Amino acid sequence: MQRESIRKKRLAIVSFTPGGRVQAQGVQAALKEPLEDTYWEAVHFHKPKPLKEWCRQRFEDAEGILFIGAMGIAVRSIAPFLESKTKDPAVLVMDEKGSFLISVLSGHIGGGNELTRLLAGRLGAAAVITTASDVNHKIALDVFAQKNGLYICDMERIKEAEAAILEGKPLHFYCEGQVKGRLPKELSASCEEADIQIRVSPYISYGDAEKEAEASGGRRLREVCLIPKVFVLGVGCRKGKTAQEIEAAVKEELLKRRISMDSLYGAATIDLKQEEEGLLEFCKAFGLPLTCYTARELCEAPGSYEASSFVTSVTGVDNVCERAAVCKVRETAPLKQKEDCLVVPKIKKDGITIALAQREWSVEFE
Repeated sequence: MQRESIRKKRLAIVSFTPGGRVQAQGVQAALKEPLEDTYWEAVHFHKPKPLKEWCRQRFEDAEGILFIGAMGIAVRSIAPFLESKTKDPAVLVMDEKGSFLISVLSGHIGGGNELTRLLAGRLGAAAVITTASDVNHKIALDVFAQKNGLYICDMERIKEAEAAILEGKPLHFYCEGQVKGRLPKELSASCEEADIQIRVSPYISYGDAEKEAEASGGRRLREVCLIPKVFVLGVGCRKGKTAQEIEAAVKEELLKRRISMDSLYGAATIDLKQEEEGLLEFCKAFGLPLTCYTARELCEAPGSYEASSFVTSVTGVDNVCERAAVCKVRETAPLKQKEDCLVVPKIKKDGITIALAQREWSVEFE
């Protein structure tokens, strides 16, 4: 799976005493160099007032918050803003002597546990981590998903699967991509006794296995679906097309092919459409970064494409959606990416054209 070489995150540090201020400066110095593949931009705030308003803002603009002081201050400060483990920032607490560093919130998906371990190692502090999977040395599925860029379809299902792991129950692991590293002992590629399957695929599961098992009176295999971000949506449209029209066209074609919307990691088009309101609104709604290419850049995309003389006369290139999708994949994928990455050729629907290109992908166990 393609990963960014360095991920950038913001850590907001708050202190309340002279000793806390000194520790904050030490944390900033410790974060001058990246922690593994993540660079934390450490910003220090000393005695911010009002603290509640400061905390509210940090929940909006920071990936991590470090309180240097008493645990009680941290708990009371963050309580009004807690939402979910998929959205809350990582929250850590350090005492003003720098003896202990505690992971308080979003230890897994938010990266709090990893940050606690790595930062404690640099500071010479004792890392305090209390999540069950960590203290029992079991795989944490939400961490596995986060590190591999997988979208978790159902948080309740993944909690059920993690509970089964802690109880020592076997889980079946199925992945449509390449698997790197050794499969953890808690997962099996061929476990007949499993009741839960971890399914890694960009395609929609209709629960056929569950339905067939129930119909035949057999054992029901519940699925935890993890979706890799592997497709780029190439798109072109007539001027004035609304976000709702683009969404309807995209969803209809993806559904026909059982491709999940959550498997898209970006959209691409020609620079003539970089201010197309409906397209911009659609991409924003689904969190899709939109990349715009010039006609010359699109013409340089390798491969054969469905040509249109009309499109050429308007844009200067014979095909927008196919070429744009391929350009984006080749820009973001490994060097060994195959040229034939176009998996859904141009589809025309009511003044909208779409195409899909797929990058090579894999998941990795450490």
